[in-house]
Amino acid sequence: MIRVESNLYIFVLEMESLRPLDSAGSRVAELLADAPLSADGWAVALKALAEYTDAGRAQLIGFGAIDALPFNLFVGMDPIPSDKQIESGGTDPDRSWRLGSSGATLKIVGEEDYAARRNRPQSDAYNAVCEAWDIPYGAQTILWDDDSAKVGIATFRGFREGPGRREHEARLAAIAPHARTAVRMQRAIECQGESLTFGAIDALGVAAFLLDRSGRVVMISPEAETALRQGALRLEGGRLVGRTAVDDGVLRTAIGRALRGLPQLSERLWLSSRDDTFDRSWCEVYALQRRDWATLFRPNVLVTINQTRPLACSNATVLALRQLLQLTPSEADVAVRLANGEARSDIADARQTSIGTVSVQLKSIFQKSQTRREGELISLINRLMGRK
Repeated sequence: MIRVESNLYIFVLEMESLRPLDSAGSRVAELLADAPLSADGWAVALKALAEYTDAGRAQLIGFGAIDALPFNLFVGMDPIPSDKQIESGGTDPDRSWRLGSSGATLKIVGEEDYAARRNRPQSDAYNAVCEAWDIPYGAQTILWDDDSAKVGIATFRGFREGPGRREHEARLAAIAPHARTAVRMQRAIECQGESLTFGAIDALGVAAFLLDRSGRVVMISPEAETALRQGALRLEGGRLVGRTAVDDGVLRTAIGRALRGLPQLSERLWLSSRDDTFDRSWCEVYALQRRDWATLFRPNVLVTINQTRPLACSNATVLALRQLLQLTPSEADVAVRLANGEARSDIADARQTSIGTVSVQLKSIFQKSQTRREGELISLINRLMGRK
């Protein structure tokens, strides 16, 4: 198994550079160190941080390439729904004065930075949300920033508390390195946990790729390396790419649906066959189970690639299916083509008929085979014809 990027970090040198804290700050730092290790650890640590900075409210938020807000934890206040934040421009730096004020990692952004952007007309919708949730003031910083993910932490103050002071921002600055270390530890733990699962898959000799929330490949099994060398798929910029435009479009759609937790349109994604081989490759894309406490670092999608000999649309194959499932010759031919990964439109073209006719034939096939959808029918045909 190849790990595309390291998931383990050395925290000792970083800890040595942290500035001294008073007893209350040290307690917050301890809670942050424990945050990745328990289901409610981050909520407890954020609550302590909010109290330490006299804010009362705090947020840990993640931005990813696929989901606008894959991680969004509030303490001390009612959560702002992600769709509400997106609708108001909370994820757009041109509309949100908080996001637009963000600077480099660990740079503290506060009231002076907000004041320069708060009164712009494009911020009206975001200002309305801040007023409704009583969070017009506060401070923030970025804890993690790379090509695929960004994690930030913010403290909020209401109209009653008034704008924050320099001392509040100084306390956040003192805690921020500890929070960054906790985020890095969270990332290491989440990726390491998936490594154990991937190791079991690797031991079974499965050609598999593990993808992060942005769709980038983070782990590759030896068998998957072989599939890449054979040209069934390729890696470009850390992402899986199909050999043809059609394959690539189907694969991107499947991965995108998995990242969003949507059901797949097809259980098997048949890849275009090569002229020099009779075998065909196909992929399966699985969404990994989500955990509420996990951040945006945990790998999200498993892609496997397999190779099998397609069923021949011969008289013998069609006859076998006719006898086993009591199909008509046309229905058996449609069933074989479907099992080989052909789309309904392609089946219609090959048979010189309409998609509507193919759909009617499939409805009859489902009834005779006692299946309800294409995936069940394909699995049944594979079993009947002794194909893996």
